Amino acid sequence: MDSMAKVMVRCVDNRALQWEGPDGVWRYGPADGETLLSLTIGKLYEVLWEDENFYRILDNMGDSAMYPKDMFEKVS
Repeated sequence: MDSMAKVMVRCVDNRALQWEGPDGVWRYGPADGETLLSLTIGKLYEVLWEDENFYRILDNMGDSAMYPKDMFEKVS
């Protein structure tokens, strides 16, 4: 990503990515019915860094965190 370009993305999916199943085993991937408080559907986030599969953004908690690109749509 060009460090001079400001890229903005809109959250389109905030389902939890890590969750505990009924058997007590932790799983990774979208969880039905559980949402992340750190992301808000429709909210714009500035991309700090990106690679082929992930965006690094400042989330709702003010943390610099990486999320899968398919949770967002690029708006600029």
